[in-house]
Amino acid sequence: MVLWSDCTGDFPGRPESALISVSQSWARQRIPLVDFQSYVDLSSLCRLSLGFNDAIHPGGTIYFDQIALLDAEGNRVPIPLDEDTNVTNIGLYLADLIGALELGWQDNEDIFARLDQTLTSIEALPKSHGFPHTHNHVVSLTPKQTFSPDDRCREPGTPLLAEPNLFSTVDLSNLAAGLILLRQRIPELAERATALLDAMEWDWLYDNQLGLLYGCRAHDGNPSTWWHYDWLAADARLAYFIGIGKGDIPPQAWQKLNRDPEEPKCTDVSHLKPGWEGGGLFMAFLPGIFIDETTNELGISACNFARDQICVAEQIGAPVWGWSATVLPPHGEEYCGYGCENLDVVVPHASILAAECVTPEQLSQNLLALEALEAREWVTDGEQQFDFGFRASVDWERAKNKKPDAVATTYLFLDQSMAFLSLVNEITNGRLRELFHQDEMVKSATAQIADYAKCTGEPISLYTSSNLAGHTVAAECNPGGVTACPCSEADVSITSLADQGIVTSNPHGNNTWVNAIGYKKFTEQLPNNQPISLGIYQYQGQFRLPQIPTQDITQNNPEAMHLMIQLWDGRNELLQVNKQTLEGALYWELSPWHDDYQKLKVYISEPTNSPPLALVDTGISLEPDTNWHNFALVVDLAKQEYRSVTIDGETKALNGIKLAQVHQDWGEDVSLSIITESQATWPQEDCSLIFQWPTHFRNLEFSCLPSCSVVNMDSPPSRPISSPFQVTWEPPEDMVLQIYQDGYLIYDEKRPAGTSFTLSPGRFEVKVWNRGEAPYASVWIEVIETSSSCSQEAVIPLLARQ
Repeated sequence: MVLWSDCTGDFPGRPESALISVSQSWARQRIPLVDFQSYVDLSSLCRLSLGFNDAIHPGGTIYFDQIALLDAEGNRVPIPLDEDTNVTNIGLYLADLIGALELGWQDNEDIFARLDQTLTSIEALPKSHGFPHTHNHVVSLTPKQTFSPDDRCREPGTPLLAEPNLFSTVDLSNLAAGLILLRQRIPELAERATALLDAMEWDWLYDNQLGLLYGCRAHDGNPSTWWHYDWLAADARLAYFIGIGKGDIPPQAWQKLNRDPEEPKCTDVSHLKPGWEGGGLFMAFLPGIFIDETTNELGISACNFARDQICVAEQIGAPVWGWSATVLPPHGEEYCGYGCENLDVVVPHASILAAECVTPEQLSQNLLALEALEAREWVTDGEQQFDFGFRASVDWERAKNKKPDAVATTYLFLDQSMAFLSLVNEITNGRLRELFHQDEMVKSATAQIADYAKCTGEPISLYTSSNLAGHTVAAECNPGGVTACPCSEADVSITSLADQGIVTSNPHGNNTWVNAIGYKKFTEQLPNNQPISLGIYQYQGQFRLPQIPTQDITQNNPEAMHLMIQLWDGRNELLQVNKQTLEGALYWELSPWHDDYQKLKVYISEPTNSPPLALVDTGISLEPDTNWHNFALVVDLAKQEYRSVTIDGETKALNGIKLAQVHQDWGEDVSLSIITESQATWPQEDCSLIFQWPTHFRNLEFSCLPSCSVVNMDSPPSRPISSPFQVTWEPPEDMVLQIYQDGYLIYDEKRPAGTSFTLSPGRFEVKVWNRGEAPYASVWIEVIETSSSCSQEAVIPLLARQ
């Protein structure tokens, strides 16, 4: 037996009494601690080591029981284990404590004491450029030494050295995020957290030549020049975000991140790479615990990825879903991370990360199914039982068939923390993100990064109606073509009362099936006299049912209530839709016989269906009653996507879900319509039942929402311009303008200052030439979204540069 008082020192030696002979029978051995006094300082013990000499047969087994250190009176001397942990665990632990405080699970004094103690430990850790090493011992507060080939700061093929662990960029960002939360929630500790954050030099982790963050730096400071973090949808975006917010990394670095889509395995909606190959859901969701990504491309991509996983589980017959990087059964010896794709092994924390993307019922059902696979078995020390939550992973096929070793025996702090923090955000409506975004460093980052920029300004109101006066009603007979019921325009009606309008399907009680489509149509121009353009539009108001649907077929029942924003471009002037109506359609399922009764859904295109439409659940359910309910539907016509739906204050982001396209032929005009639609229940194929149904509407408002316009002047755009936009030419004197689209020259002439012209969708390089001279300035244009006027404009201040 050997004792250390300096855990980083060499072998300190041992007394002869510490050499123990073993036999096949149990024996109690006592070694006087005083025998060690010439070797170590007994007042600061930090490590105990047991070794075996060569006389012991390799196949033998030695059992130890109740190893203890005793003082002269026989009292036990406590020696804490000097285990190691990752700085990610430390950062998430800080966030965990703040989450527990927000939930009221622990009192302020206890939380404060834990945070204070943790800060003291972080302050004591050795650092370089303000950063502690990635792995550190928890008692001696010294960096862990490693021979691990997984620590990839040294290029493959170089010798593995016994040295303190690396400085990992992604792990250090998780530590910084925890410190940011701490200083926003606990003012008494804010100064100390700020000192730690201010000392972090993110430019030390940044490759100026490539404009990307290194994966890590080694102990000697050598960077991982052979690999960098370059995926936008990977967890390292948190490091870019914090570095840009602090001012250590130029904002152009964000534009260099790869946002290529990954084809889904099962659904028809893609998500961003690295996705399946890149470690699963944790990379997509971890930064979103802190940064508000609920309504931008990153958040929508993460939700799409989760939906793809749910679909894959159904496709392969798995009783559970959720794939993410973690350790594998049975004992966690093997880590399945980047490049490891194993559909046999599901990870409980993965579905919890997606809590805000699925319904509570979907999440609960998955977690209960995981429990049924024994993924949440309690552990025991022989006397007590402990519920540590879900194990790290489970082989669902083996577990389903009651095979041994199907569930990992391991619990990962990282997994447990991500799950807990995701649930805190879900329960508190994003309280952790709210705290995070109060920080000045975070505000600076969101102002400089287009993906997070928040647009200011009030919506531009285009049209209001309190009672549907001036609206038209049309009949959609035999919707779906599944009956032979006769129908005419007389089978629908619209009524304007003093304070509301009523749209009625089958007002005369005929044997028919018909949708009553009330609408207000704007042709060629909006009510503010601007031409109809591609922008972000909001349709809001109130609706009410006159009575509650029942399963009694003698009652007049509704099938559904629709609300729509509809664009018809008969000339293909705005979009190449080729005689397709672009629809953002909100559908409230009101048939009490249907499994999805009460759910709010949106329509998308589905070419394999007839008609070619499918419904996507928004995650909002509304139990029918006779009260007035508020709605808001937001669509992006430029991107041909939904943005969000709100019912009675509950908002669900829908970015990335494509609008429906339905074939029509309504002439050569360009029109934009808002729809109030009431649909009666299917009357059976032979029209033997009679259903009629009115739906009430009031206080409708149609608006154009403000949005952000971003022009990037320094690097190629990461994606094409989404739609046509106006460019104003503001050059220095005597300059020639050239514009290239996808490598082809499309403009080459001298244009006077103030000239405006339109660019079609594409990716553009703009070159500015001094007339008669060779040198030129070359810039790239990237317009992320549209301006607040419902049209698409960008002012580009081009300057000549050598």
